[in-house]
Amino acid sequence: MSRKKRSPSHPRPQPRPRQLGSLLELRQHAKELSVVIQSLSTPTTDTQSVIYQGVTYTQADIRSLYQDLGWALHDAKNILHNRQLPRWNDLNAPGKQVIKLACMAEHPDAAFLTVNLGRRFSDQALKNKRGLALRNGDIIRATLMASGLPGSLALNVELSESRERNSPLHIHCIALIPEQLLEAFSRSLKYRLAADYFEHAGNKAVLIKPVRTAGTLARYTCKDILKCMPMNNRRFYASKDLTEPSRLFYEELRQWCKSLPEIIAELPEVKPTPLDQPGTPCALQLMIKEKQIQMKDRKRQTRQEEARLKQARKLLREQPTPDDQYNQQHLPKTLDTLMRRTREAA
Repeated sequence: MSRKKRSPSHPRPQPRPRQLGSLLELRQHAKELSVVIQSLSTPTTDTQSVIYQGVTYTQADIRSLYQDLGWALHDAKNILHNRQLPRWNDLNAPGKQVIKLACMAEHPDAAFLTVNLGRRFSDQALKNKRGLALRNGDIIRATLMASGLPGSLALNVELSESRERNSPLHIHCIALIPEQLLEAFSRSLKYRLAADYFEHAGNKAVLIKPVRTAGTLARYTCKDILKCMPMNNRRFYASKDLTEPSRLFYEELRQWCKSLPEIIAELPEVKPTPLDQPGTPCALQLMIKEKQIQMKDRKRQTRQEEARLKQARKLLREQPTPDDQYNQQHLPKTLDTLMRRTREAA
């Protein structure tokens, strides 16, 4: 009895790192807008207004906030193109690295590190059997734990071929470092990874700053993750303790993407701004008319200035110069003298 051959299953399309980063950005933006709308919808004596991204919003702005929320949700839906994100076990390694970086960036003590590797260290690390990313990860992890900090981290290695004085390799990393320890940790990393890096044009050997936006940072850090590295070195590294938190974090993103059609359908209908009545000039038309009047005034002033300059030049040409006045007084006498001398010589 012959066995039935199993038909090969088609692999589910994988989201690109840039798409995952954009989804994370839009999800965070939608969550923040929802909190602002909820705060303004149920105002108390302390929440008559809300400051979001440097702008003060009141109850009169709820309509525009709902519009922004709808645009963010529609943009997220368009990124997926009516497809669903794969399960965590089916997600490829670059996609998992984006999620691990974003998961780390959500922590309050998350810090973003940029380390420009020294030439001596990078040459040795490229030849290391364990790979460049793993070698860097081990050193940063050991430095973190020696400082009494958690050893959780995720990093990517990038290649800048335009560099000549220094090594073309540098890393972007996210680790858990309190803000008061950033300077001391920066000195330790410089000694371990970039002792011979030549700092110039504002490029520091080690730059550490707190994380502000997780999605944007994850997308930036993974922008070159799909490119090949010299000697087939792996581009990224993440500590093993990030696997389970990142899986749960990704599952929340996946469920949010699944529920996008329902969330969009539940949004209150925001009617468009009513059109102006015929014969009544709108604000744009009034602004255009005002600009046209201003341009006409400037052209008229320019013509008047040109006419005044032309008249002034004409007057200057008609007035006798000091040389002309001197010639009118002394030239006849000079000619008479020359004629007399000529007659006497003859």
